[in-house]
Amino acid sequence: MGIATPIFAQDNLATWPSYRTVTINTSATGANILTGPITQGNLGIPIVVNLSVANEPDVLTMANANSVRFSLTDGVTELPYQLVSWTQNVSAQFWVWVPSVVADSTAGAVFNMYWGKSGVASTSNGAAVFDTNTGFLAVWHMDDSAAGDTLTDATGYGHTATSVGAIAPTSTLALAPLVGAGKHFTQGATCTVAATTGCTTGTGVLGTDISLQENAASNLLNTNGPFSITAWLNPIANGGSAGRMAVFSIYDSTTTGKQYSLGFNNGASGGTQWQFIDDAVATGNGEYNATFATATPGSVTAGSWQYIAASYSNPTVPPVAGTATGILISKITTAGVMTTTTSPGGSGAFVGGTGIGTTATPYIGTNQFSTARPRYFGGDIDELMIHNVVRSAGWLMLSAQTENPAVTTAVTLGATLSNVIAPTVATSPASQSSTVGSLVNFTVVATGTTPLIYDWLHTHGGTTDTLKRDTLSALTDTLKLTSVPLADTGSFKVLVSNSAGSVVSGSATLTLTAGPAILSSPASATIILGGSIKFGILVSGTTPLTYKWMHLHGGVTDTLKKDTTSLLTDSLALTSVPQADTGSYEVFVSNSAGSATSLPGVLSIYTVPGAPTNVTVKGASGQVTVYWATPPSNGSAITSYKVTAVQDTSKHCTATTADSCVVTNLTNTTSYTFTMVAINSAGSGAATTSAAVTEINAFTAKNGFGLQMAGSTMLLRMPSLSGEVRVSILDMWGRTVWNRTVSGDIGQVTWNGNSNQGSAAPVGMYVLRLAFQKGAGNPASAIQTTFVKQ
Repeated sequence: MGIATPIFAQDNLATWPSYRTVTINTSATGANILTGPITQGNLGIPIVVNLSVANEPDVLTMANANSVRFSLTDGVTELPYQLVSWTQNVSAQFWVWVPSVVADSTAGAVFNMYWGKSGVASTSNGAAVFDTNTGFLAVWHMDDSAAGDTLTDATGYGHTATSVGAIAPTSTLALAPLVGAGKHFTQGATCTVAATTGCTTGTGVLGTDISLQENAASNLLNTNGPFSITAWLNPIANGGSAGRMAVFSIYDSTTTGKQYSLGFNNGASGGTQWQFIDDAVATGNGEYNATFATATPGSVTAGSWQYIAASYSNPTVPPVAGTATGILISKITTAGVMTTTTSPGGSGAFVGGTGIGTTATPYIGTNQFSTARPRYFGGDIDELMIHNVVRSAGWLMLSAQTENPAVTTAVTLGATLSNVIAPTVATSPASQSSTVGSLVNFTVVATGTTPLIYDWLHTHGGTTDTLKRDTLSALTDTLKLTSVPLADTGSFKVLVSNSAGSVVSGSATLTLTAGPAILSSPASATIILGGSIKFGILVSGTTPLTYKWMHLHGGVTDTLKKDTTSLLTDSLALTSVPQADTGSYEVFVSNSAGSATSLPGVLSIYTVPGAPTNVTVKGASGQVTVYWATPPSNGSAITSYKVTAVQDTSKHCTATTADSCVVTNLTNTTSYTFTMVAINSAGSGAATTSAAVTEINAFTAKNGFGLQMAGSTMLLRMPSLSGEVRVSILDMWGRTVWNRTVSGDIGQVTWNGNSNQGSAAPVGMYVLRLAFQKGAGNPASAIQTTFVKQ
């Protein structure tokens, strides 16, 4: 048959936090197996690892053994195990399959035990430990429920045993069990060796026999060899009655009574002894008539655990009575003393050929070769195993030594070591939405051996940077961003590392909403009435932004409604602006993050100036001076005034800032009216028309009189007259500014513009008066005219 190492699912033990080395000591200070081999090929050996609060307190603090694992020292290749028992803070037992063990070594085999990882399920698997590919046909740990009427086979073959006797085996043992629990078998107290009497229900208490539910497809227990039977046995004193008491047997009643059995004979000469027997052909009262091998007389020690192994190694050459061909029986005491015999006893011979038939029925605790003499076993049984190979002496000794909890040096555990577990991310940071200037925290949940190093990364605009501006939080599992700017939008992830490796979390997106910020408010403006204006604003902030324009006029604030389209944008357009649109304009801007109000922009509206008022006209020779009061400018400064003669529009004058101007080159004695307008950037205002004025100038009656102004100097030309002439300059209130008396024949008089006191006379209109002396021959005593001094 093909034999292979057990195959089962493997864990990533690098993620387990703690482990210890487990060492099998086969030297004289340990299991005391000084010669090999122990393991054969790749069959390996299941050994028992005992934990106690003294040698493994940190493991036993766990509530259960779910996280316990075993592996080779590479930390990768897991070893199959089966949990036997677990009592928190007290003790535990495990079966562990080990692939190879060498003899006479303090480190005959070394492997690792791991524990402490949360959230994992147990991988205990008896079928992997007692794998059918590593030489096991049936394994009964004898630790089933207390009722004991069913025994489960730990291998994958499923040889389940069920009780058919009067009394089922119990878990109340005479001695404390060695591995897990065990079963106690009660033997009939009045059984005798008399063939005619036997053991019947009417003569005493029967023992128990357990028949097996055989796997009909394989009938693997119906074998001619090679095979071995091993068990821990504690027989009662003297076996309870004379005769042979079977621990395990198989009997085929249809094939000339072929059978084999492991038990003991308490009536043997020289003392009770263990026997591995065969009945080739049932004779007489149905008992066996041949013996394969018999241990040394007196080898059965009542009231004590002993490890018994019987093996038959040659399936093609049956043994001959009195020879030792391929047959042995061994006994190992709890003190580790092993005795082995290969000497068959009794008479008869094993019959080869077809072997035991397929209808043979196995039994535990009896042989059932004869209903008259069923041969019940009395005592305790633990760890009963059927093998389809012959185990080596070293294998048997190591199995017995590690199963015996009294042997504490065969399997030892090293100090607890910390397994550096590479980090893994259990929960990545979550995406968030927030506002500019707020506090944002990103958190990652990572597992692994501490210390863990966190390196937060920010990706923005296609560039990934390691965050350095917040050194403290950037090295922890929580990244704290305070007063976040808009530049912090993007994705965030974290690199978590330790000495065993690193891992990068998933990315979290940060979406920031910036409240509106007014960068430029509406600018004040002045426009012409009926014109157009567009107010604008420059705003930063996350879109969409909502705009609400407001008009403040006359102390009243109104939300503008007449221009729906522009009211909802960053600009406000006004056309055909009326006077009522003057005032202040501001805009309220908002989004989901906040709001802001701009500074106001003032709108001023102007039009043409008003009409001049209080217009008066003063005539002079060939000219008039027009006076007026300044009219309203209507929003735009008056830049000039224009006076025009209605009767001759070519006769006009223009002033800029003065409140009068002189129209010259008029025709004396002609009646004139004048229009006056004020002018600003909007144009000419309404005109004001003056009253009519006619200039009758006495100077025209006198040939030769003439008046000429040259700046501030006046020149008077006179004809030749007799006598003297009094020349006077009067202001408009009749006060004398300057005067002279001259001879009538002087020809001309010049006034330099100064008063009699020598100071310059103000610019304005003055009266020139000529008074003639008597005898001068003039028809009038005086004449006068007005003029304007520049």
